[in-house]
Amino acid sequence: MRKSLSLTLVLALGLAVLLAAGCSSGGSSQSSSDFSSQLAKAQSVTKAADAAWAPINTQITNDLNTMTTVMTGAIAGNASAVNPQDVSGITASLTQVGDQVDAVKAQYQQLLADPTLATLKGPDQYVVYAKSMVKALASYKALLTAGAAFLGQIEPMLVSGNIAGVQAAVNAALSSGQITQLQTLMTTAQDDLKAAQDIQAQQKLSP
Repeated sequence: MRKSLSLTLVLALGLAVLLAAGCSSGGSSQSSSDFSSQLAKAQSVTKAADAAWAPINTQITNDLNTMTTVMTGAIAGNASAVNPQDVSGITASLTQVGDQVDAVKAQYQQLLADPTLATLKGPDQYVVYAKSMVKALASYKALLTAGAAFLGQIEPMLVSGNIAGVQAAVNAALSSGQITQLQTLMTTAQDDLKAAQDIQAQQKLSP
């Protein structure tokens, strides 16, 4: 009787183990499906945000390079270096680009707003990258805002060819620390962007 009871118990335990294994297998399959879905979402959002950022980054670089060239010439007293067509509307351009930076940052923030992505081993790499891009774009927005405020003061003088006025404004900005602040903001933005790009390269994330 005891042997019969023991055998029955063993069989019951064996059946329970098999059922548990079957349930575990089904759950694993669902997890794999979730992983693939979330990974595809992370790749899609990142690809769209990266694509939106690329031309904005180019525009920022072009605007800042133009202003650097023009202001360097103006400070040196070289009136021929100041082409009104190059600087007209530059302040408005930086303000507009700043708004575009906010829009792209919101795209990266979609990844941060989805708690399920951070729990999966693959997509969480995209979340780390998104966090770094949000930080970089916030730095660029700060730079663009400060840059537009400064250029708004001297753009009319640049456009009219008032070199003496530009020199006086720049000297005042140097004395007040405004120029140093702009340089610091630029360095920070560039460093933050490089950090994000390094993460993307190291993790070999799909562009």
